[in-house]
Parts: sequence; structure tokens; C-alpha cells
Amino acid sequence: MEFRDLSGGLNTLQESYAIKDTQCVDCLDVDFSTPGVLKSRKGSKRANQTTAGAAILGFHEFVRENPAASPARLYIAKIGTDLKLFTIASDDSITIGATLVGSLVADFKPWFITFEDKAIILDKTANYVYDGTDITALGRDAPVTTAITLSDAGVAGALVVGGSYSYQFTFYSTALDIESQRSDSVSHTLGAGQNQIVIGFPHWVRAELDTVWDKIRIYRTQGGGTELLLHPDTATGATATYTDGTADGSLATAAADSGLIKLPGARAGIEYLGRIFFVPESEPTRVYYTEVGYAERVKYSSTLRVGEQDGEHILGFVKTHGRLYAIKPSSLQLLVGDTDTTFQWMEYEGAMGGEAGRGAVVYGGVAYVYNSRVGVYRFLGSGVHRVGSRIRDFVQSLENSASAENFVAGYEP
Repeated sequence: MEFRDLSGGLNTLQESYAIKDTQCVDCLDVDFSTPGVLKSRKGSKRANQTTAGAAILGFHEFVRENPAASPARLYIAKIGTDLKLFTIASDDSITIGATLVGSLVADFKPWFITFEDKAIILDKTANYVYDGTDITALGRDAPVTTAITLSDAGVAGALVVGGSYSYQFTFYSTALDIESQRSDSVSHTLGAGQNQIVIGFPHWVRAELDTVWDKIRIYRTQGGGTELLLHPDTATGATATYTDGTADGSLATAAADSGLIKLPGARAGIEYLGRIFFVPESEPTRVYYTEVGYAERVKYSSTLRVGEQDGEHILGFVKTHGRLYAIKPSSLQLLVGDTDTTFQWMEYEGAMGGEAGRGAVVYGGVAYVYNSRVGVYRFLGSGVHRVGSRIRDFVQSLENSASAENFVAGYEP
């Protein structure tokens, strides 16, 4: 068989009798993107199958940035209500491994994000962070200061004699480099001749430490001051007291903004501009974002309304050509601006049909958004185009639910 001209490419919108002589209605495993050349289409092969034991609700390839990390990549899957590791051997055999955490939300498809060399898992009512060794909840309440005591501790320190000092505390994970919310302030004024303060931690505060959350971080003012600074030392749960005699001049790092809130459980999220943008389960019409470089630091003021007047929930996000889009049932919303003071959402494309956003995947720089009512849209950042019915029929297998509450998260190959 001789093909003289296939320059028209695939035409999946018209019936076979209506297409041009240079077009095809179907093309199986053939790539003719290079003029004058026909070659086999790159594709995938079926790996050896294994039984997961429950519905697989999502998976993530966690590629680690640390060159010394071993293994260099980890595979994570949500199977039923468990988050598990799995491995793929050189012969393509699959082995389901250890459970990282259980009791996840039944039937919810989580969002996975690689951020600062950690895997972030957003599971609707709770969020988790995993570094390849340790996993824990992302977003933790502050230590309760009700019974934390401050008292004079002698003259062997370097505090200002008779000075007044205020403290706040957080739980801190050395391994994951994350901390909880900061506690309420407790204060003490040193007596005459005294330049040390002993901090007493009640047993129920120390009992909240474990192998992952292993330290209590201390924030303190300078004598008579009001700005909280990070103390160069930390307390552990091994002893009930910590003696502070550190000179004011040794405290230089300012505490994070006092307007931080606990990261709420998220129904969708994505990394963009060094931050995590996420939709809280409790506020599904809004987007929150973290501080640059921190997965757990969120300001109450760091919230964006996304066409909130229509009352529609935000179903998910997709990135293409360096821009971030939020997907709603009847529109795509584009994030403009690149800082806290310039961020805002604007409607990028409307009238996509009432069932937009059932699924999204980015491949080769093109974002494909599946819409169960009217098919598949693709967009490159300059316009939205409907994809033909044959591709729509193929992508339709992505749809797991017709409910707006079940967005099918896409994974970039």
C-alpha cells in the first residue's frame, strides 16, 4: 500500500465519507508527525498484574531530588483506605508493599504533590507529608501552654537581669523540617540578680512527642522586647524542664508571620511558584496558598475567591505553559499575578458545559480536560479546543464518577 499524502492528519470530527483525501479517520499505532515518514507510535505495555485487594484510588511516582536518596524514586498508591508503597521490578512485576498510613477517607481520590523533596498527600479531611522514611500529618495544633511554667533559675545565664521575656512554642519534626502552629504566649519577669529562666513542660505536652515529632521549638523575645525570635536550641521530651540562659544577641531569626493557621484538610491541590495551592474541604469555593518553600505555613489572609458568586465548587487544578488554572463545573479560571499582592483569578473560558472537569492530564505541554457531557477539551494556554469523538471515547474511560465531588486527578507521564 502506498501513502502519497497524509498531510491532513487525523480528522475525528467528521464521518469517513466527508473527510479530505489527505486525512484519516483512524490510525492505529502509527506516528506520522514527521513529514514523509511513517513510524510506530510510542506507547505502553502491560506490566505483570497483581491483586491490590481493594480499589486503587490514586498513585504517585515520588522522584526524590536528593541524589543520595535510595531508592531514587518511590511508588505510592492509595488502595482502599490505606496508603501503600509498591515496587516495579525489572521484569515489570508489581509488588504491593508496606502500609504507610491507614484510615484514609473511603472512596476519595487523593491529590499527590512532590514539594521540597517530599511527597504531599491531600486526602480531603487530612493531609500527609512523606520524605521516603517518615510520614505524618501535615498541619498540627500547637502545644497547650496552660500548664507550661516559667521561673527564675539562677545567675549562670546571659539574660538581662530583671528583664521581661515572652515565649511561644511549637512541635517540630527534625526529619521532615516541619512544625506545628505556634502556641499562645507565656511571659516571665526575672527577679533581682537573676539571668536564667527554667521552662517546665507538663507530661501531656511531652507525651505528644514521638520519633517523627521529636522536638519542642522555642520562640522568645529579647529582654523587654515584643518581637518573637527563633531560639537556637530546642527542648526534647526526655526531661521535664529546659533552662534558658541564652543571650539576647544570639537570637536573630524572626518567627514566621503570626497570622498563620493550621493547614486544613484539602480536596484538591497543586504546586505552583514554590507554593502549594489547595482547596479546603470546608471551603470548596476558595483557594488557599502556602508561604514560599513551606508546605505547612498558611496565612488566613492567603485566600483567593475563584468566581465564588456562582456558588460552584472548585474541582481541581491543571498547569500548562507555566500557568495555573482552576477547573470549575462550568468554567476554567486562570491565575494571574505572581505574588501575594497581585494574585487574582479571572475566567479564562466559559460555557464548557455543566459537567466540566471530570478529569485532567498534561502531556507534551498540552492540557486535556475531560468533560463528561460534551467530550474532551485541550488547551495550550492560548485557547481551548474541543477534541474529536474518537479520542473522547478513549478518554471516557478516565471517568470514575458523574458526581462533581469526585474529580479524577491526572498524572503527568
